[in-house]
Amino acid sequence: MPLAILDDKTIERPWGWVFFWNSVVYRDSRDPARMVAGLAPFLINRRTGERGPTGTAHPVDTYIRRYERQLFWRRLLRGWWLDR
Repeated sequence: MPLAILDDKTIERPWGWVFFWNSVVYRDSRDPARMVAGLAPFLINRRTGERGPTGTAHPVDTYIRRYERQLFWRRLLRGWWLDR
């Protein structure tokens, strides 16, 4: 089954994007009966190309906040090590 990014659902942040995806048939028809269930969105860091963790257990905002906290701590610790 071909899959596609749902462009109209994409979330852009300063660090990158959150992409939602589903079947091409669903994308073209928006018929809920054509949806593939359980496809978690994915986060892509625009600078590193890293894929951030997500899931389907929580709203996507939960995963975005977690990823942004990780980025904050990475930057903070990297700066701390550089200052030594």
